[in-house]
Amino acid sequence: METEKAFNPKELAEKVSKYKLVLTVEASLADAVNSYLDDEKVFTPMQLVDADQDFRKKIFLETVEETDLTWKQASYLLENILSCWKHTGELEELLDRPEFDTEEVREIIEILRDTKTPYHQIEDYKLEAETVAVLKEYQFTEIDRKILPDEYDSIESFTEGNREFGEFKVFGSASEIAQSIKENLQELKPENVGIAVKPGTKYEPLIKSVLEAEDIPFQRRSHAQEDEDVRTFLSLLSTGLTKGTVRVQDVRPIIHQLDIRIPARYNNRKLDDLSEAEDFKDLLNAVQYLDFKDAVERYHELTERETKVPKVLEELELMDEQVSQENLNSIRYYLDSFEVEAEERNEGVLLADPTKVSQINREIVFHVGMDTDWMREVEDKDWIEKEEQEQKNLKDFKSLIQSGKSYFLVQDQELNEEIMPCFYFNELIDEEFSSFSELPHTKVQAEKSPEKHGFETQNYSTDSEKIEAISQSGLNSFVQSPRLYFMDQLVSDADQEKFRKGNLFHMYAEYHASNPEIAKDIEQDEIVSLMMEEIDEFADELDLEDLETEFRIGLENIRSYLKNQDLKELELDEYTETEDENIFVKEFPGGNDGLETEAYFKDKELGAKGKVDLILDKNHLVDFKSGRKYTVQKVLKKSHPELYEGEKFPDFQPLLYITFHRQHVEGKIHFTFLHFLNELGNSVNGEDAQTKTTITYHPENFQEKKASMEVFEYMIRDVAKSNDRRKTLEKLGYQQYSNFMEGRNLPEPFNKDKLLKSEFAAEFEEFAKQEVGDYKYVEKGVKKALKKLVDFRMENYFKEDADQMEDFVQEKLEEINEYMDSRFPVDANPDELHDRDLILK
Repeated sequence: METEKAFNPKELAEKVSKYKLVLTVEASLADAVNSYLDDEKVFTPMQLVDADQDFRKKIFLETVEETDLTWKQASYLLENILSCWKHTGELEELLDRPEFDTEEVREIIEILRDTKTPYHQIEDYKLEAETVAVLKEYQFTEIDRKILPDEYDSIESFTEGNREFGEFKVFGSASEIAQSIKENLQELKPENVGIAVKPGTKYEPLIKSVLEAEDIPFQRRSHAQEDEDVRTFLSLLSTGLTKGTVRVQDVRPIIHQLDIRIPARYNNRKLDDLSEAEDFKDLLNAVQYLDFKDAVERYHELTERETKVPKVLEELELMDEQVSQENLNSIRYYLDSFEVEAEERNEGVLLADPTKVSQINREIVFHVGMDTDWMREVEDKDWIEKEEQEQKNLKDFKSLIQSGKSYFLVQDQELNEEIMPCFYFNELIDEEFSSFSELPHTKVQAEKSPEKHGFETQNYSTDSEKIEAISQSGLNSFVQSPRLYFMDQLVSDADQEKFRKGNLFHMYAEYHASNPEIAKDIEQDEIVSLMMEEIDEFADELDLEDLETEFRIGLENIRSYLKNQDLKELELDEYTETEDENIFVKEFPGGNDGLETEAYFKDKELGAKGKVDLILDKNHLVDFKSGRKYTVQKVLKKSHPELYEGEKFPDFQPLLYITFHRQHVEGKIHFTFLHFLNELGNSVNGEDAQTKTTITYHPENFQEKKASMEVFEYMIRDVAKSNDRRKTLEKLGYQQYSNFMEGRNLPEPFNKDKLLKSEFAAEFEEFAKQEVGDYKYVEKGVKKALKKLVDFRMENYFKEDADQMEDFVQEKLEEINEYMDSRFPVDANPDELHDRDLILK
């Protein structure tokens, strides 16, 4: 890999040493070349005229004050005027475009005409130097060229011949890159090192973090929008202006910065209901009545420290203004649009934005990322020649990657997706590629792990506790992502509104099933009222009406279902009682001592544990669900060890529970999901809603079952006698059907298309034609019969399914226990998982 050779700053200094004055538009290049000269002679036009670097910001504030334009309008028009002026050299050039020939644009141009701007200064500046050289003339805009004399020498940026640039060092993660930089810096002087890293990418904060942790100095310029107090102050005011319920979780980031401690168990509690943080609550409640000056004073009383907040507000002249959402939006827009400097440090490792410089004057330069974030944005304006600008950007890139002794530290993949190299490489490398691994590279990883930073730790010589049994929810999480399973063990959502709502329904179902005669006589309004009292502290006021509707409809469906069942006490030695609280037992007569509801099991030999909502009879399990209803075939696919991988969210509950339960009963087992909130809209409108899905377990293998009378009858019922399938099978007769099926295995029991193309299908068709006759309806009837046979397989569990589940659970438990001694991998796209923010690659 090679590119045309660029002159480095030292070589450029030799070339310009004889000139009296040297001009470049890149300030960092001017500093670099000057460092090799006896006398400082390299300047930018802006430096030469001693321009105010914040002129854009000041003109913007003046425009906002002198016109009726909104902040966004003023910013948009001002940026277009300045851009057009810069690239064309004429202040009024923008007016030649009809869309900008407006009174508002003329107002701003008039303000600019009466203001001393750097562009005016450059236009009026008279060079007195006898000999002038220009570095990187291709970077000069038309406004920059206004300062050039009639005669000057343009110094070439590139020399003859090419220079090879090194191979890519490919790392597994951004943190490994940061760790590698830290290790290298331990052997280098900070002032000799530069790092090209794009601000705002994942790499920059990690690199800054390791540098700070190691007390390695680095040059930096921080801005007010990055300041924690500025951000916290604005968030606090926004929250104070919020109309509606404010919960602890809503202000958790704010109270963290203010060092206010409120236990995590109160996250869903209303802030006003707590006795903690009285001063903080007083400030929140007073925000709408304060001006910014009062708000700053109150904030400083809370923090007991000086902050950058007053500087920002004074710059915007907002101190005496009333706190309002409009003013807060303006502040945020201003901070996003303009650099409000908060702190600057000029020693140590140099961190440079690769989209802003063409040279980094350091002995060692680490180029980090080098992906599409390194592309320089070209404004989509008709006064900018796009192709010409892209060529200028390419030249800067070619020069940049030759800075000092360069090392290219990149990632090839993230979240199982390839990272695309910066498109400039396509111009330099004469071959097709889409990832760094297709280019010369070495895969590396940091040699050491971070040491002794962050919280103090103490090592204990202990073995991890072996997991002996897994729940259905744990199994669901684990197959989606081992890391998700691990995080679910650490993070509890039990206090969230949706879980509290679901728990209330389950508590009522448990109470009703345990006390059917008492429960049926309790007025539904009483039950709903109790549920609303319980949910009130977790729900927003705007949601209460919807929640009441859900409670009414969910209760109607649960009560209706249970009233139609023969509920009785059962002897269930294999299950144990749970001691969970039940508010309905406390409020109404009766108890919940029976094993038929909330029946818990843990089978270490099987490796499974769980809680059955209701055991209707010894061969019928019921689970109450608030979520959407699925078809029987979908239930099987989501729960079957062979089929779940095609499903986004597996749910092994029915087959796992049946696999345990079959050890203690004989015969078929039915598992019913009652989705008591399914088709809520239909219920609200008085229409019937489909709420039940029942799947059946057969204690024999499917290959045995398929020859039974039960399956034969399944395939001929519920259709007209003229139906091809029914007509063919009835003429064939059960005995002939059974004789054929008993001697053969169905090759593709889950796939209709593959089954119809199989030798089995051809043999069955030939057999049917021999027995019934070579008719068209027989050919069609056989195909339909085989499809129906697959339907039966997809709508029922069989012995081999439960056997597979036993092996599957053991396999996953082994994997979990292996990961307990190492690390739980992600093995998934984190964006498709809940708790996404906790799932890091």
